[in-house]
Amino acid sequence: MRFCGWFLGLATLATFVACKEIGGHDDFRVVTTTTMLTDLAENIGGDSIKVIGLMQPGIDPHSFKPPESSVLTLGTSDVILYHGLHLEGRMNFIFEKMHSSNRYHAFAVAERIEPGKLMQSENFPGMYDPHIWFSIDLWKEMALEVCEILVEEKPLAKTYFEKNTKDYISRLDELKEWSTLRMNDLPENRRYLVTAHDAFGYFGREWNMEVIGIQGISTNSEAGFGNLLKLADFIQERRIPVVFSEISVSDKSVMALQQAVRNAGGELRLGESLYSDALGGKNSGANTYIGMYKHNVETIVNALR
Repeated sequence: MRFCGWFLGLATLATFVACKEIGGHDDFRVVTTTTMLTDLAENIGGDSIKVIGLMQPGIDPHSFKPPESSVLTLGTSDVILYHGLHLEGRMNFIFEKMHSSNRYHAFAVAERIEPGKLMQSENFPGMYDPHIWFSIDLWKEMALEVCEILVEEKPLAKTYFEKNTKDYISRLDELKEWSTLRMNDLPENRRYLVTAHDAFGYFGREWNMEVIGIQGISTNSEAGFGNLLKLADFIQERRIPVVFSEISVSDKSVMALQQAVRNAGGELRLGESLYSDALGGKNSGANTYIGMYKHNVETIVNALR
C-alpha cells in the first residue's frame, strides 16, 4: 500500500534525524500540516525558524494525500506541528507513529487543549470536532501551545517566541472585538448558517448561531437524499435565504440542496464561498488566519442580515 511504503520511507531517514544538529534561524525547520498552523507558526516563530507547510491554500486536510517528497521534508525537520483530532485523515496514522517514536518531535497541537473546551461529535461518541480555528478564544490557546512547543525545542529563543505570542494574541483580541461589532448587526432570527459541511460548529457556539452542515464533520461523508429533503423543509420553515459553499469543498451537495428547495417551491440563494478548512491564496485577502476570519464574518453578515 502507498502509505505503508510512505512510512517505510520515513524509517530510512531515522539515523539522519537522530544525528541532525539543531541550528539557529533558518536552520531550525518547523514542518506544519494545515495552512492555519503554518500561519500560526510563522507568527510565533518569526525569523527564528523556517516554516514549511505541507498543505497549500485551498487544500482539504480531511482527504489530503501527501506526495512522496514529503518523506524528506518530514524526516529533516526539527519539529512537526500537526493539528490532530483526526483532521488530517489518513495521515493521522503516520503522525501518531512519529509521535510515539523518540526520533521525531511531532506534536498534535489541538490535542493539547482541555477536552472540556472542545465540541464532541454527535455522530461519533468520544471524538471531537477538529475545526477549532473558528473559535478565536481556542485559537489563542493554540498560539500558547505552539509557543510552549517552540520554547521546549529551541529554548535560546524563549524571549523572542513569547514576545511574538503576546503580540499575536493582542491581534486576536482585536479580531474578537471587531467580529463582535459586526456580528451584532445580525438579528437573532437570522442566525442560521447552512454550509457545505459541518465545519462551523465552533463559530456557531461563539456567535450564537445554529449551524447546519449538509455533509458531516469530515468532507469524506456524503449527504443522503432523505437528509436533503428534511433540510429543504427546515430552510423553508425558517425562511433561511442563503446557503454557503466552501472554498476547499466540492459544491455538489450545496447545488443539490438548492435544487431540493426549488423542487419544494422555495428559493435558496448561493452565497459567496466561505473559507473552512484552509486559508486562501496570496492575493485573496484570506491568506492569514485573521484575514480568513474577517472574510467569513463579512460574508455571513452581509448575506444574512
